[in-house]
Amino acid sequence: VRSEAQSAESETDSLKAAVREANEESEGLREEIENLTQALENAKADRDKALEEIDDLKAAFDEAEKLAEELAGPKEEALRKELLDTHAREVEELKEELEGLTQANDRLKKMVDDLKESQSAALAKAAAAATAAASAVEEGQDKSGAREAELQAELDKAMSDLKLRENEAGM
Repeated sequence: VRSEAQSAESETDSLKAAVREANEESEGLREEIENLTQALENAKADRDKALEEIDDLKAAFDEAEKLAEELAGPKEEALRKELLDTHAREVEELKEELEGLTQANDRLKKMVDDLKESQSAALAKAAAAATAAASAVEEGQDKSGAREAELQAELDKAMSDLKLRENEAGM
């Protein structure tokens, strides 16, 4: 009976020790659960704070984008006006340049016309001189050779004037 009592007492002590160890382990696990629960709450708070910051950033971005669009309108209009003004100024400059070229062209046409008239006059003068020379030759073939040389010189001069004017007109 005694040995049974000792064996029961030893078994009770073993069970008490096992219960103590289980209680200590349970306490350790409870502390770990509390720590994990606290970490989870902290993580949730951090997540909520990050979401708030994201929402704040989205709102700030939307506001900045709206402001940029509002400011872009007047800037685009000013840029468009500047481009139109520049284009109008360039068109006006080109018109002035075209007017100058047209005037220069008109002056050149007048010069060509004047040279043609001068050429016609020189041809008429040369023809008249040639006719006069021919008439003089026919009438006075027996007159002195000096008059013939004089008329030939006049004809040569008229022809050289004509060639000179033709060269000027060819420019």
